[in-house]
Amino acid sequence: MSECRQKLTNGSFGQDAHSAGALDSNGQYVLDVKSATAITYDKCNTECSKLQSPWHTIDWSQFLTNISSWLVPWLALLSQLPYGATVGAENVMALLLALGSPILAVYSLVLTALNRRHLARTLSRIEYPKLDRVYTILDKLQQAPLCVDTRGAISQRLDVFPLDDEVWDRLQTLGLDVHTWTTVAAFQMAWVIFAYVLTVLVTFLSTNSTSSYTTGGDIGTVFLWTLPVVIGWLQVSPISSSTRLRESVKELMHVSDGRDMQHPALFLDYTDHLALRDMQATPPIFNYSRFKSWSHCVDLVLVVLRRAAHDAPHRTSAGSTFHRQGDSESNCGAEQGQDKWRIVEMPETKISTGFPRRLIYASMMALLIQWGTSGAAILTSMYQLPRGLGCHSGPWLMYASASTFIWVVMVLSTVIDSVALQVFLSCSGKMLAIANAIFVIAMSVLNALGVDQTCYCGSARPFLGSRAYMVLVPTSQETSAHNAFWAGAVALSAIVVVLFVVILNVILRDADLLAADMGRTRSRPVRRDWNPFMGLAQPSTSVPLTAPESGIPTDIPLLAFGAPQPSWVDYQTTGIAH
Repeated sequence: MSECRQKLTNGSFGQDAHSAGALDSNGQYVLDVKSATAITYDKCNTECSKLQSPWHTIDWSQFLTNISSWLVPWLALLSQLPYGATVGAENVMALLLALGSPILAVYSLVLTALNRRHLARTLSRIEYPKLDRVYTILDKLQQAPLCVDTRGAISQRLDVFPLDDEVWDRLQTLGLDVHTWTTVAAFQMAWVIFAYVLTVLVTFLSTNSTSSYTTGGDIGTVFLWTLPVVIGWLQVSPISSSTRLRESVKELMHVSDGRDMQHPALFLDYTDHLALRDMQATPPIFNYSRFKSWSHCVDLVLVVLRRAAHDAPHRTSAGSTFHRQGDSESNCGAEQGQDKWRIVEMPETKISTGFPRRLIYASMMALLIQWGTSGAAILTSMYQLPRGLGCHSGPWLMYASASTFIWVVMVLSTVIDSVALQVFLSCSGKMLAIANAIFVIAMSVLNALGVDQTCYCGSARPFLGSRAYMVLVPTSQETSAHNAFWAGAVALSAIVVVLFVVILNVILRDADLLAADMGRTRSRPVRRDWNPFMGLAQPSTSVPLTAPESGIPTDIPLLAFGAPQPSWVDYQTTGIAH
């Protein structure tokens, strides 16, 4: 650039400003070619040969510095994300999904935290002993395809789970063995933050207006989302080990007595079906695919727990799960004086309590992180002379837009009912995520190489067209203005990250406080039947059922479900509430 400007100012391209293409930094023709700081694209392309090819603009020593200072630390930080799948392809796919769609990674993280608070808030309102076990287990099973068996010819009765059984102790132990903070993870994050602060200071103190690009400033801003995501997952501490989840399946088999049952009341569905692949994937980034199913299953379990707490003063013992198919009339007509079961009808709905609200909150926070970091890089690049959308800002805008589109596609694949469309959207979203991940890495490398300093990219030719011009040497005032704007954009992205971490900690803290409140004694209201969708109803008479010929205690509160609940895979046949 300095060589081209020297030729321009000494009259090698002509003494007339129009014929020489001599401009100021705002793209206006100057009166004297000696005061020119920019050149038109056409003149640059014909006279400045070293700016025509990217190979002449590459500074290899600067490239290695940029890569090691900006790109490598962020990519290394991605290793601290929870993976844990036994199949390597799932771990690779989780990495590419996070890299190709950061908004999806944030969305899954926030959903997991909001689900935890929702579960803690609901359980804290139930007066029943040892609910901390249920809280821990259901929370950690967000990483698993949790299902409740509701199959039955006409009705299905699901008993209160044996909360005082040693099975739940083992399940709770599995739930507490999680991916959490380590010295290595803390040191790595501290090192990345320290390196980022140092490079920002170097860029800000530089006198070159293009320093934020040649030192990788926009690269660091684009990848800033990795910091809150890694911190968030370490705080949430999910079960990321596929082996532990498989072990929990064996433990869940003991929740029911298993008579005449293909599945226990509560189980994990690892059947081989393409539509369930995302739900069965262990890495927590796939929690977006389990949000609807987990919420529905938790609601079914909570109904049972509410009934157990409601009937607790009238119970004599904690029973086991009882299952029997057949005509409901054969189970009716108990004799006077005989113990009875209570039946609670479950409304046929798949919308979980608070489902839309949590979805909206998670979406807003995910959009905040994605566009708060990428947006800062886009604005900084657009402020680079010549100002406007160009080769600097264009790739980051494309990356953030593609990330948002991928997120929409993947979320839609989990809420629609068509299995074929679910599979199509999921596969399409993954392919786009892979392409977007490769794209952002390639653009970062090209940015670090400095190939955007050519006449074509440096003049913003693709976007300015015939008005394109190349700034060769900015003035000191322009340098100061650019550095101030760049510092403001970096500060904005840092504020967004800090705000996100604070909000996430508030959500998790609320969940912890609510969990600590579980089991506290409260004054009981008048005994009434509980409808989870309509609240407490007026007292009513329960339908009596004759006790089966078994040794099961006879005043067990039971939950009756109506017709078989629909499945994600087959709405009509499976009868499994996913």
